[in-house]
Amino acid sequence: MGCCFGKANKNIIVPETSVNFRSKHPPPPKFILYDPQNVIVNLTEEDEELYSPTPPKNDRDQLIPDLAVFNRIDQHAKTAPAICRSSAHDLANYLIEPCKTDIDIVRAFYIWVCHNISYDVDSYFGNTTQRSNDAKTVLTTGLAVCEGYSNIFASLCRAVGIPVKKVSGYAKGYGHDAETPFVIGQKTNHAWNAIFVQGEWRLVETTWGAGNMSNNQFHREVTDVYFLMDPSLMVNAHYPFMNNNEARSHKWQLLQKPQSLDQFNTSIKKYGSGLEWEVDITPDLSVIKVSRKTEIIIQSKRLTLVKVMAVLQERNSNTQIDGFLFVHQISKGKFVVSVQPPFKGKYKLSLFGNISNEENQLPGIAHIILDVTDVDENVNPYPNVNMSYGANDPKAHGLAESMRCGGLYVSKTGTIGIPVETEPGVSLTTELIHSLKEIKDSRDYSSLERKSKTKYICQVRLPYCGFYEFKIFTRLPNQSGSTLPFAARVLIECLNPTNKGPFPTTYDFAKEIQCTMIQPDSKAIAAESSVVFEVCSSQLVVATVHTNAGKFSMTPVKDSSIWKCTVQTPRKGEEITLYGNITSGSGSLKGLYKFVTV
Repeated sequence: MGCCFGKANKNIIVPETSVNFRSKHPPPPKFILYDPQNVIVNLTEEDEELYSPTPPKNDRDQLIPDLAVFNRIDQHAKTAPAICRSSAHDLANYLIEPCKTDIDIVRAFYIWVCHNISYDVDSYFGNTTQRSNDAKTVLTTGLAVCEGYSNIFASLCRAVGIPVKKVSGYAKGYGHDAETPFVIGQKTNHAWNAIFVQGEWRLVETTWGAGNMSNNQFHREVTDVYFLMDPSLMVNAHYPFMNNNEARSHKWQLLQKPQSLDQFNTSIKKYGSGLEWEVDITPDLSVIKVSRKTEIIIQSKRLTLVKVMAVLQERNSNTQIDGFLFVHQISKGKFVVSVQPPFKGKYKLSLFGNISNEENQLPGIAHIILDVTDVDENVNPYPNVNMSYGANDPKAHGLAESMRCGGLYVSKTGTIGIPVETEPGVSLTTELIHSLKEIKDSRDYSSLERKSKTKYICQVRLPYCGFYEFKIFTRLPNQSGSTLPFAARVLIECLNPTNKGPFPTTYDFAKEIQCTMIQPDSKAIAAESSVVFEVCSSQLVVATVHTNAGKFSMTPVKDSSIWKCTVQTPRKGEEITLYGNITSGSGSLKGLYKFVTV
């Protein structure tokens, strides 16, 4: 959420009056100041030599491994009574009561500001007379744009003697257009803070920490992302520029190697989750020139991504374009988004993800502009799938870890074998979906060959050229119900279709006893013909073929697991079912396979 205010006249925060806060408002007894001389300092331009802006020695996670240490302080700040808002001094005195260190104090200030100050949407859009953004007015109205957020936070810090600086510059906020770069010397559009705690400078952004703006409305969504944010993350969307001096402003990036404005302009702006999880996107370009096809790699440096989704939209109309992207996991937590746009022009590619399989929602990570200069006019669309291929949570669905990555399988003949590895006792079924054409009896276009208790080969027949989504459903041994939950998907490309029809309909019992249909290997069989039926199973003790003319017993072939018989098939349009069982008692036979005469 950007804030379109000009740069401040004074970027170093100084007291609003000439009174020394040290003498007027002494710090609380519990306050520990980390200055070597243990004195409270009102930061001025001259003090920058003493408090030189240098990169912090440790990341925030090393400084504060668990933000839960602030639970008591956070609750105290959230329940501050309204009477404390009479002045920044009174509010600061209340907020610091449970604090023991300067980091505790700035945490209390951050939480209070983020929970109590709302973004002044009317002022931002010019719908009302411009309000003052000084700290006193912000306390009174509870409204501010970025200038006011940084002022009230700075005033609270000054009230207890914590050195603080208001940093002005360029921000990729609300309404930011990646194709409109910032230019040195143009009016700055945002303000945030740097604070000197634990003997070094840290960065704080209360405006964005309080929430975000969408559809011209402010939505309070307090986040910890912008509290003591690491400089390497802050520079993703914040570029300091003060006093018309780029070189001097660079040091307030607090980086060993400051970014140039060109780097800032061209890098991808990440949303809160993308920053919090430290997601790397390659190439790191906010606008990508595309000729026919492009690939984007997504991976978190800090945590493991388990789900990624991508959405392609036409740039100007925001019309969603389905069927022209493919997301898959190439290794644990590392995803590739392949995009093949159908037309020349500009597109918006939005990226979403999550680090938890328990969460159904996928927070936004970033978006990228694709400038497409050339396309393949004969390109086949992908299936209409925005989620990543593979298995997001293999263990939960009884699949082996090897199933996590779901790549592209290519068939040149119209048939292909897809390996599937499960845990013991898992039930399995599949479904084939073409990107453009409906497939009748789609579940019958794959046949499971069980190689062991945990390994299958799914033999798949592909009746059309193009791309297919091959869906895998599983049920754990302890799960009840007749349906099998979705577990994974893979992408199949067919270069030349097969002229064979679907496999025989396979019943669950055939899979349970590891039965294989040797012949006929197609669901459709010739009517009024002599047909040999042959199956293989080491567990069968009885097998029969049923037609409308009666039952035909199958006999085992000596010294083998094969059962066989010859049947005169009925007229066209009749069903033929093969039954069997693993016991020879009076129990009923169970369905194995079904055929239709043609």
